[in-house]
Amino acid sequence: MAEEESLLEQDVETLQQLILRISWAEQRRFAQQLSNYGLTVPQFFALVAIWRHGQECPIGQLANATMQCSATMTGIIDRLAERGLVERRRDASDRRQVLIRLTDRGLETLQRVREIRRQRVRQVMEHIDEADRREMLRLLRVYVEATELMEGKAAD
Repeated sequence: MAEEESLLEQDVETLQQLILRISWAEQRRFAQQLSNYGLTVPQFFALVAIWRHGQECPIGQLANATMQCSATMTGIIDRLAERGLVERRRDASDRRQVLIRLTDRGLETLQRVREIRRQRVRQVMEHIDEADRREMLRLLRVYVEATELMEGKAAD
């Protein structure tokens, strides 16, 4: 039992280090790619959240989807609107509600950035043989499922 616990602790430490290394390297590279479009990571995630929501997204839902407070999201939207990537309007049925939508320019920018990101991941994955890629993806799904399970228990 003590040996199993020791192995688990070693695995925990190794996984923590790997996640940090991957996330740091990818975050840094992605921030560099976004800067070519004058975007920050939070601005990119705001564009993605609006796109996923569909036509128009209430700013409160956008803040929740991107894990930002409303004041921070307002600043992000201000900067995106100044660049012509999003538009805001008041909801006709509830004037207190601010709705955000992507402009054609915003959608085009988002699509270009997502394609560049996809190409980056593809370049990395080309260096991993198919069997290892399949196993890596399978294990990452297992890890995500375990994480989501734990999050669900925390909410209870």
